[in-house]
Amino acid sequence: MNKILRLLPILMLASVTVNAQITLTQSDLPVAGSAFILGGDTTYSANITPGGASQNWDYSSLVNASQDTMGFVAISSSPYASSFPLANLAANSVKDSIWTFFINNSSGFYVNGAYPYGTNGIAGVSNMALVYNPSQIFAPVPFTFGNTRNDVSRFRIDIDTLSQHLRLVHRTESALEADGYGSLILPNGTYPNTLRIKTISTVYDSLFVDLLGIGFYTLLNSSVTQSSNYRWFRNTQPAYLLGLDGDSLGNVMNTSEYLLNGTSTGIEQQTGSANTVAVYPNPAAAQINFILPETTKANTFIKVYNAEGKLVRETLIEGLSGYGFGTSTMENGLYFYSIIGSDQNYTGRFVISH
Repeated sequence: MNKILRLLPILMLASVTVNAQITLTQSDLPVAGSAFILGGDTTYSANITPGGASQNWDYSSLVNASQDTMGFVAISSSPYASSFPLANLAANSVKDSIWTFFINNSSGFYVNGAYPYGTNGIAGVSNMALVYNPSQIFAPVPFTFGNTRNDVSRFRIDIDTLSQHLRLVHRTESALEADGYGSLILPNGTYPNTLRIKTISTVYDSLFVDLLGIGFYTLLNSSVTQSSNYRWFRNTQPAYLLGLDGDSLGNVMNTSEYLLNGTSTGIEQQTGSANTVAVYPNPAAAQINFILPETTKANTFIKVYNAEGKLVRETLIEGLSGYGFGTSTMENGLYFYSIIGSDQNYTGRFVISH
């Protein structure tokens, strides 16, 4: 009996530790050089689990239908940094041909805007800065169980045609609440101390037209929609663990994304002729991405060599500011690359580890 009594304080402490209430702080937010890979599923469908204190959320059955890598670099690494003077972080999606810009400060982590440089663009808009003013909140800090915050973000797109001038105004009003804390189970592991933040967003889209081209806009139509999402965070890098998007009431979730392998992946800054190339994830398992400091010029190639100096890949990448390729069929080991074009010369190395 005495032995059991001596163990009780330890057991009680373990119980408290598993369900500890945490506070999300600025030190948990992404910084230049951090990166992570998310597994997503756009066909996910399930009711949201309850919030509250000391919860045990079980999402061990989530499906990794597709992967998305997010790597953060210093704002100077983006060729479109001048369009986002308030941002201090940037990330390039090579797959979607979009640079996204962020603000990390003492009140939270915000999306400052995006620059689609590909042929498809966002909603048909390409090579144009989409700047949030005010910026859109992703994670508020400091934030703990029971805290709430209201946020407003807005961006505007002006499209001039031969016959008329159009203006789209997109405004989002968000209500955030840290509605639960506890243990989170994902397919790749259990995370004992997590904070869940619920966000209900009301979006107002308004389309205006200036028929005379004199700066006088008339409302054509408008719409109001509402959506919800739940995000789980922890007190370490990377802090973001799980995101679920759902209906307007926040009851039924229809998309999911979660952190793969429970770890962050590094971004290595490789020195070039004048600037740097960001390479991530490094080591790479399924895909390697290159973020270039400037758009490549005509006849620019990327060449990849294995540790023995054998050329294993050569690709024309002219006109791109980012490039990526799959590595799942390549052998583990050290690789070297060179990006060579007119007045452009970058070299570096990366590791593949499946």
